[in-house]
Amino acid sequence: MTICPQIPNLFADNSSSNCVINCPGGSYADNKTRVCVSNCPSTPTQTFADDSTNLCVQVCPTQPDYFSENITWTCTAVCPISPDDMYADYASRKCVYDCPSDDNNTFADSQSRLCVTSNPCFIQNALTLRFSPSTIILPNAAKLPAPQASLID
Repeated sequence: MTICPQIPNLFADNSSSNCVINCPGGSYADNKTRVCVSNCPSTPTQTFADDSTNLCVQVCPTQPDYFSENITWTCTAVCPISPDDMYADYASRKCVYDCPSDDNNTFADSQSRLCVTSNPCFIQNALTLRFSPSTIILPNAAKLPAPQASLID
């Protein structure tokens, strides 16, 4: 196996027996071994296959907006729903089963597959109050008389 130099930043492509700047499609540059690999290594540090750069990365990129997922060990734009629902956590750049409830207090949004800072259930089910001159109208509720104002002498 060829050992490619770190400067310039080259990787051994076993299919061509050359040192290359960019690994070919379907393979990823492993910075530790300096080889193009089909699966990114999990030791000594877990890395993920990034299709946007063909690199093995520890943290998936923000451009494009990718998140690491530990089923296929790749960077993905949309977190998987199978075998269990996963959601993209912007703070960690990972797909997670449970959105963190730390300082960010995030919630799982099943439509966008993102951890969001506003509870989507609350937003979706929130009541909207509309006012008219003589009544207060609540959705799916009876009309209530409007509060009366009076002047105090």
